Amino acid sequence: MKYELINHTADISIKFFGDTIQKLFTNSAISLSEIIFNQKQKGNKKNHTKMQLNFSANEITVLYIDFLREILFQINQNYRYFYKFEITKFSEQKLSIDCYFQTLNCNNITSEIKAVTYHNIEIKKAKNIYYATVIFDI
Repeated sequence: MKYELINHTADISIKFFGDTIQKLFTNSAISLSEIIFNQKQKGNKKNHTKMQLNFSANEITVLYIDFLREILFQINQNYRYFYKFEITKFSEQKLSIDCYFQTLNCNNITSEIKAVTYHNIEIKKAKNIYYATVIFDI
């Protein structure tokens, strides 16, 4: 399981999982696509598009939130369904990542998520699994 939806009063809270901190990042972005478009999609090498994103921040939490905010922006504004990521550079302050996506129709969006928040954000490791709990504005 890559994510778990958590009951929240006014917003949506999601717990993302990964075997490594890098997998936590990529699983979170793929899960956002699955949640917003309410589908799991496999990439088709013939019609996929790739873009590279680069981030820098003073700590891992800010790096993670900045990454999720850009992914959410790309989903909401350009209807990009992300299905694969390849991290080319990673540290607690820097991320360079190749993002593979397909552009879908705006009518494919079934769940609206407006923004990523810092409210109660946590990134932790327990029993060799990384997890992050994130609250999103809906």
